[in-house]
Order: sequence, then C-alpha cells, then structure tokens
Amino acid sequence: MTVTARDATRHAWLDYAWRIASAPMAGDSHIPACEASGGAPPIPGLTAADCATRLPGFIGERYEAGKGVLLVGVVFKTAETADPAFLPAVSAGATWARAGRSAASDAKFFAETRDAYTNAMPGWPVWKRFGAVLHALGLDLGDVAYTNAAKCWHTWRGYDDRNLAKNLASKCSSKFSRISSLVECIEPRQVYLAGASAAASVRRSAKRDMFVVNVVNGAVDGMEPWPNWLTEARGRYLGLTREEPAG
Repeated sequence: MTVTARDATRHAWLDYAWRIASAPMAGDSHIPACEASGGAPPIPGLTAADCATRLPGFIGERYEAGKGVLLVGVVFKTAETADPAFLPAVSAGATWARAGRSAASDAKFFAETRDAYTNAMPGWPVWKRFGAVLHALGLDLGDVAYTNAAKCWHTWRGYDDRNLAKNLASKCSSKFSRISSLVECIEPRQVYLAGASAAASVRRSAKRDMFVVNVVNGAVDGMEPWPNWLTEARGRYLGLTREEPAG
C-alpha cells in the first residue's frame, strides 16, 4: 500500500502524541512535578482513570507538512476540559495508553481527538484569536495542528492565576515536551502563538515563521482590515511578501 506524505506526517504526529498521552501510565518522571505544581486536577465528569493522560493536541485530517499551520495555546482550564464536547479528547488518551499501540487504536485516538477539538474549539476564548488567523489565511481546523505549551490542565480561579498557567507552560515545555520537537515532527508552514506565555516556551526555529497572536478586537469572521501583524503573516503564508531569515 502506498504511503502518502499526509499519511507519513500523521504517523509521525501519532508517535509524538503517544509519548505525551501515555506519560502517566508509563511513569514519566515529569508527572509528579506537574501535579505538585497544580497540573492535572480532577475533571468533573471523568474518573481518575479517564484523566490518567496528558493532552498532545490534535492534527487536522487535511494537514500537510509545509502547508498546514500550528496553533499553540498555553494550558487548558478545567472548564474547557470538562466541556461535554471536549471530554472525549481527555479520556481518549487514557484509553489509548491502556490499549497500547496498534493500527486500530491509533486510528481511534486520532479520530476521537480530532472530532473533540474541532467541535469544542470554536467555543473557547482563544478562538477569537485563532479563528481570525484561519479566516485570513483561508484555512479551517481541518488544515491545522493544535497543541498547548503545557500538556496538562489546571483549575482557573481568576485573573491572578496567570502565573500558575505561565509556570506550568514553562516547566512542561522545558522539561517534558518542547514545542520545537512538534515543529520538527510535522513541519508546519507557520506557527501562531496565543500570547506571550506561549511565545516564551518556544524558541524561534530556522526557516519557520512564528507570530504571537494579539487580541483581534473580539472579531473572527469578516475582520478586515487586518492588523499589521496579520497582514504580514497572511502575505508570507500566501507567498505575497518575502520571508526574512529567522533570527
């Protein structure tokens, strides 16, 4: 059977996702430190066994290396992970880890996480940023990959919890799962980072466009004229402007 470039990228992403999703069951040394820092509290609606995982994100069914884009958030809040539309993405990782890898279990995990993310993401606050980007580029969630700097989740108690989110993102991305490893794995054309906390966890990679996504006045669809950074990003994505060497 012929393996397409898209299949090869999907298989590479599954290898990446397996290490993250199976980390608690595999006894990864980062997990106790994560939980001691406030990561991965109980999620309403799920058992402890369902939560014995971490969240690698998802990759769209049409994602292609060199064409698709990578969206990077900071860390999930329990309100997001407890969203009924998103609950299957959490339990899917634990189910996958218990089953072990096979063609069938890989396909099941891929489909469940893809469907959960694409159903839930348009309702998240960060969509005000990322939705505007995809609109400008002429893409949708089938063309992208998504991950967070921190692969766990935390209980959001208010604005002052920003430091907890930053701490989880910093520790996870430096000691457990570097974003650069995912960039190397799936080779996105561009990377979009949801604010400074996500940007701080990613080192600029050679030959890779990275943009920090600023708040876009709450607009998503039909937002024109675009702010300067998005006009530049769109031009580079479409090949309308020259890309400067990464610094």
